[in-house]
Amino acid sequence: MGSGLRILARARVWAVAISACAMLAPVRNGGASAQGLKVWFGNLHAHTSYSDGSGTPAMAFDHARLRGLDFMAVTEHNHKDAERGIDNRDRRKDGVMIAREPALYNGAPSNGEASLVDAALAASVPGEFVALYGQEFSAISRGNHVNVFEVGSVIPAANGAFDELVGWLGANPDSRGSAPIVQLNHPSSQFRRTNEYGRDDFGGDEAWVREMGRHAALIEIICGPGLNPGVGVAHDRAAEVDYVHYLNMGFRVAPTANQDNHYYNWGDATSARTGVIAPELTRESILDAMRARHVYATTDPNLRVIARVNGKLCGDAIPVPQSGSELDITIEISDDDEPNAEYQVEVFGDPSPGGDVASTIEFKDLGTGNGTHRVEGIAATGAHQYVFFRIYQRVGDDDGEDARGDSVWTAPVWMDPTVTDDGGGPGPAPVNTSIVASKNSRIYHVDASCSGARAIKESNKLFGDDATRGRTPHEGCPR
Repeated sequence: MGSGLRILARARVWAVAISACAMLAPVRNGGASAQGLKVWFGNLHAHTSYSDGSGTPAMAFDHARLRGLDFMAVTEHNHKDAERGIDNRDRRKDGVMIAREPALYNGAPSNGEASLVDAALAASVPGEFVALYGQEFSAISRGNHVNVFEVGSVIPAANGAFDELVGWLGANPDSRGSAPIVQLNHPSSQFRRTNEYGRDDFGGDEAWVREMGRHAALIEIICGPGLNPGVGVAHDRAAEVDYVHYLNMGFRVAPTANQDNHYYNWGDATSARTGVIAPELTRESILDAMRARHVYATTDPNLRVIARVNGKLCGDAIPVPQSGSELDITIEISDDDEPNAEYQVEVFGDPSPGGDVASTIEFKDLGTGNGTHRVEGIAATGAHQYVFFRIYQRVGDDDGEDARGDSVWTAPVWMDPTVTDDGGGPGPAPVNTSIVASKNSRIYHVDASCSGARAIKESNKLFGDDATRGRTPHEGCPR
């Protein structure tokens, strides 16, 4: 069946699916909060027939909006058949999905429908719904997947070549004119010690965390089940272990809960949602909040949580408090359809990346009902400490795991010695003089001992961010 007929057939199924699905209660009001912030709920991982899913992006966005989501990202697969080292003279003809037909992403597709980018722009209505576009890069066995949001052209990097990806991202800003936002998708212990997210592409863990960490702001701790066509099904188990693993590696990422939809259930496949804390429902505001890591994962579709440490949102980096001083922790909770629910909080802490992973340092009752709750007795331990929270809704009278209902996982707050003012968000990494490039070269070296790096004239040398900007890593560095 041709692509046009296939989409029309899927459209008929989609129309039936809309009439059969039970709608979730809209949550578009966001809820009032201090400092003019609100919580918006959505899904940052979904597919259509433009990769290996169903329907069209226009259908997906419309379905999600009608199911009460505030925002959704369609992130089509961008898998290439080519691998590094294989002669590939015309990559536009190589690969599958949007890698084979880039017009599906940003042009005039052969199926006569709108491209993903055009569909997202058309579906977005400020204050009502935000439609985001993106790409899911790489292939499972070559390093798992990452979502790249709001970049205007198709990523040309070969399968598994995360160093190529990072170099390309450095030269291709997103729709905000900023460095593109990356989400680490469905982390897996099967790959995380070898090649997950390009761990094998940068010559060592320090360079890998630094280079991937320039863009990685999110990690998907709940995903799917994306291949289940049902509505209201159970979400996959939360990858909390993987979340703390990547935090301990040094990544500064906020947790998300998405659906990885491949069928006509965009937004209503499960109750899991990504919560984004932002002042308004616009493309610019949602992207800025994602970049700032003002994001959390929730299994309750309308449980609004705004957590702060020393007055700063979870996701921020803050000046290092005096060691031993008590952290000022507040958690604002609001749930319109369960206003009298009971809550507990599990406080996770880690004195610094490396060594043991973050572990529970306190478990407290927060009390009952909507409002602002204070968590007392948590001490600062010094530079590089980070804390985050898992908030439970109680569903029974007994203590223990079986009494815990829906959960929220927040982003950490990092105590960062490079942050000296009131600016939120992770502080900039110091210039690393081991990363070097020539002003006249299109590559950079991750190790200054590389023969190519040693050959650069002193007057032409660039270091750190200046060296990587617009350049790709030297393959096999150091040589």
